[in-house]
Amino acid sequence: MGLPECGLPVDRLPQCWSDDVRMNALFAPFRLKTANPESWDMKMKFWSDMLRQWCKFRREPIVSSADAKVAFQRKGRTPACMDIVVEEMFR
Repeated sequence: MGLPECGLPVDRLPQCWSDDVRMNALFAPFRLKTANPESWDMKMKFWSDMLRQWCKFRREPIVSSADAKVAFQRKGRTPACMDIVVEEMFR
């Protein structure tokens, strides 16, 4: 399944975590928001929710993009979109 390094229990991972095709899309860099705003918003929501859940699990409200990339490694890949997610959440 490619459990993340973040330590979240399996029952807290979304169902799509075991879907390689879906996760490849979620791990890919963001495309321009104007090209597909619905997809952009969905990806942002997915990762924002995952980061919030991880922060609550760790009881640590502060997260860096670098830490999140390491924590959410899956099958040797890191989320290429994490810099934008953290930046957007900071706003």
